[in-house]
Amino acid sequence: MAEEIRKNIRRIIQGNRKEDRERRINDRRALEYEEQMTLDEFCSLLQAMKSRRKDTSYWRSIKNTLALGDDYCDKFVKSEGAFSMLMSAFLCSDASTQVQATGCIANLASSVQVAPRVCSAAAPYLLTFLAGSYNILQDCAAVALGNLALNGCCEQLGAMGFLCVTASVLKSPYEFVVHSCLISIECYTFSAAISSRHIEETELLENLLLVIKAGFLSEPCQILFNVYARVEDLKVSEELSASICQAILDFYPELDCTSADDIMFLTAMQRCLAAMAAASPQVGEQVAVGLLKIDVLRACLLSPYSHLRKECIWLINNITPWLPSLDDPTAHALGMALYMFARDKKQPFAENILCSHLGKYLMESFDTETDEK
Repeated sequence: MAEEIRKNIRRIIQGNRKEDRERRINDRRALEYEEQMTLDEFCSLLQAMKSRRKDTSYWRSIKNTLALGDDYCDKFVKSEGAFSMLMSAFLCSDASTQVQATGCIANLASSVQVAPRVCSAAAPYLLTFLAGSYNILQDCAAVALGNLALNGCCEQLGAMGFLCVTASVLKSPYEFVVHSCLISIECYTFSAAISSRHIEETELLENLLLVIKAGFLSEPCQILFNVYARVEDLKVSEELSASICQAILDFYPELDCTSADDIMFLTAMQRCLAAMAAASPQVGEQVAVGLLKIDVLRACLLSPYSHLRKECIWLINNITPWLPSLDDPTAHALGMALYMFARDKKQPFAENILCSHLGKYLMESFDTETDEK
């Protein structure tokens, strides 16, 4: 089940990163390059760039073209001298050229084959740019680092102090920088081997609490899930965990379980709270009491979105020891949701649930009703 969740998360993150990258590129695309460029045309563009080395106007076009996929990234790095010219532009003193070159780096980093080379050459500078004060360059650097983290470079990034830099940037006054940085941390915490010491030293959770209170929700919840579910020796104060939990619970009344716009937030919230409840009995009790108070479980179980229903069932499973009882409508909704998953022979989800805390809880309720009769 854990492996299935990891695969699903990776697929979602990859999709989100691709959509986000395409949006950013399209927003800044030069009008003359609105149509996709063929590989042959791209090779001609690279040759023209090499013949006019001092002309920096090419980098915007190259950046846009590299966003078209791995074939273009591969063609770029195999073109003699192209990567060294990119690094020269990347480290030049002209801010506009630096931004375009960093965009090229970000798109190259989205290729699994090219990412290791990009990481070795550019990652230290990307972290320096991210820790700087030029917000547009910070944003581009965060996107590039997120792509590197997603494509197998977490070990190298960790050795360079990735988490320390990105956690501190969460205090930035620029929302778009914070958002890009959150996505980078989400990618990193999904794959990297992190210890509790790293979490404590960087004050990552304290900064996540601040950004949640500032209105960010989906990415911080996913990061918290990665941390609570993957860091085996995690040591977090009960007070901090309780504050994070309450900050997340406060968002529930504002969200609609049937809305496509809210589903991403609700799914991340429930996944996060389930992991936190499993890690701490005190938080588990707080989640159970909080959810019963706002009466949100039934609405999530009746949601038309199956992945939200599944996350809700896991959440109920993890807070079962602190659930005094479920009202009849919620219990009926839970039974229907489990039945729907039990019909899917390809997924052992319902079988796993019935062998867990929730299964025992349901059986005890059944035995009690039988004794009363």
